[in-house]
Amino acid sequence: MPTRRAVRKAEAEDSKKLRLRTVGQMYDYTMEHKWSGKASAKTNYYNSMHVLNFCGRNEAISNMANGYWWNALKADVKTKRPGMSNCTLNKVITAGSTMLNFTREAGGHSVHMPDLKIKEKPTPQSVVWLKQEQVEKLARVASDFFEMPYLAKAILFSAYTMVRQSELLRLRAKDIDLEMGYIRIGGDPRRGLLNKGKEAGRTTVIHSRIREICQTMVNEADDPNEKVFGQHWLNSRGVPDGERLLRRFERVRRKCMLGDEVLWKSLRSTGATWYGRTMKPRELMAVGGWKDFEVVMKYCDVDNQAAMDAQASLPSPVDATPKAAASEPVVLPDGSIYLNGQIFRAA
Repeated sequence: MPTRRAVRKAEAEDSKKLRLRTVGQMYDYTMEHKWSGKASAKTNYYNSMHVLNFCGRNEAISNMANGYWWNALKADVKTKRPGMSNCTLNKVITAGSTMLNFTREAGGHSVHMPDLKIKEKPTPQSVVWLKQEQVEKLARVASDFFEMPYLAKAILFSAYTMVRQSELLRLRAKDIDLEMGYIRIGGDPRRGLLNKGKEAGRTTVIHSRIREICQTMVNEADDPNEKVFGQHWLNSRGVPDGERLLRRFERVRRKCMLGDEVLWKSLRSTGATWYGRTMKPRELMAVGGWKDFEVVMKYCDVDNQAAMDAQASLPSPVDATPKAAASEPVVLPDGSIYLNGQIFRAA
C-alpha cells in the first residue's frame, strides 16, 4: 500500500501535466507555444477566430472527434461569410485541426481528428497578370511618388522571378549568386533545407532587368544570412511581416488605378504568364516551384497573343549558365530530373 508521501508526490506530478478540456484553452496553448512570434501569427489568429466564434471558448475538445462537428463548422462559416472562397475555408479548417493535433501531441488531451474528408475542393481562380509597362509603372510610383525604393525593387524582383511573398521575405544575401547568375529560392537542397511543404529548394536565373537590384541587395547586406527584403518589413517582434508589405503595395496599386483584382500574388502570375508562352509546363513547374500540373497549365496558353507580345523580349528563366544548371539539378513532381535546360526521365 503506497505511503502518504508517495501519494502526495504522485498527485503533485499529476498536477504538472498539461490538461486541456476546452477549445479556448486549446487555442491559447497553440497560440503561445506554436504560432506566437511567427509571421503567420496574425493569419492564424483570424482563422482560429472563425472556429471560436462557431463553438465558443467553453466548447469541449472531445466534441471535435465527431465528423458532424466539423461539418457544422463549415456550414456556420459559409452562412456567416458567404463570399469566402474554398481556399480560405480550408485554412479555417486547417487552423482548427492544427490546434487539435498540436495540443494532443503535447499531451493536453487524447482527442483525434475524425476519419472524414473535410476540406473543400479549391475554387478555380482566374489568372490576373500584368503587362511589362504596368509592372514598370508600379515600381516607378513606389520609388518616385511614395519614396519606397525597396518596395519598387520587391515588385520588379517578384515579377521576374515568380517568387511567393513568403519566399521573398525569407530570401537571404547568400541565396543570390551573382557570379553564377542565378538565385536559390527556398534553401539549398544539398544542405537539407526545404521550400514550401516538403519540396526541395529551386533555382532561377537572374534576369537582366533585376541584375542591378540583386547586386545592390548583396552589396548592402552586412551578413550573408541577412534577409535582403524581409528586413524592410519587420513587425514589433523583429519578424518579416507580409501584412506590412501588402499595405504598402495597396497604396501603390490604387495610385496606379489598377483594379482590386490585382493582388501581390498577381506578380507571380505575371512572371508565370510571361515565361509560360515559351516554356513547357514541366519546365515552368521546376523554376516556379509549383506542385499542381493543372495550375501551371493556366499559364501556358499558347493562344494568348497579348501575353506572347508582353514577354517577347524576355529570355527563358531556365537559360542559366551551364555551370549553374549543372550544379543545381531539380527533381520534378513525376520523378524526372531537370538539368541544364533538359528533362531526363528514368527508363
